[in-house]
Amino acid sequence: MAKFPRVNEIQWDKINEVRVVADKGAFSSEFNIPGSSQKMRIKVSQGQTDFVLCNDKGEPLLHAVQKGREIRILDFSARPVFARVKRKLRDITPRKKK
Repeated sequence: MAKFPRVNEIQWDKINEVRVVADKGAFSSEFNIPGSSQKMRIKVSQGQTDFVLCNDKGEPLLHAVQKGREIRILDFSARPVFARVKRKLRDITPRKKK
């Protein structure tokens, strides 16, 4: 199961390359996480920061979006859960005919 590394888990002194791209007011940086076969992408734009953890092929494993104090995390390695849909379907009762 994938998880974002903690700041103190990354060997910052072992990172030898950071790729940076500027695009229409957004700045994106990507680096390989030393001791792991994963990459981290951080994209900073006005009012929003995106964090993406990828495998060595560049496929996303986790994606988090931070807007102000809110943060949402999407886990691409887990099966989707439709518990809310099942609960809503269970709570639906048929209407009585008049």
